[in-house]
Amino acid sequence: MEEEIKKKTARLIDHTRVMTLAVTKEGVPWSSPVYFVFHGSQFYFFSNENSRHVQYAMGNKPVSVSLFHDADKIDEIFGFQMAGRVTAVSD
Repeated sequence: MEEEIKKKTARLIDHTRVMTLAVTKEGVPWSSPVYFVFHGSQFYFFSNENSRHVQYAMGNKPVSVSLFHDADKIDEIFGFQMAGRVTAVSD
């Protein structure tokens, strides 16, 4: 079962380009879809540095992310959630 989940997870990461980034500031939650890539065991997302979700995430604050495969039936939904921190990368 674990090997099947690993394969499904790898396929999901390889075939999905948008994840949902959830942030909060002073008790105000915000979530945004962002384009991402997975490289070297890390997720990188692309967004405007002045966007609300980027501004809320900066300063080593905790964030969460959902990555999922959309489906017509509830038992076919597959995805995962994770938590971490956002750091800026240079060009």
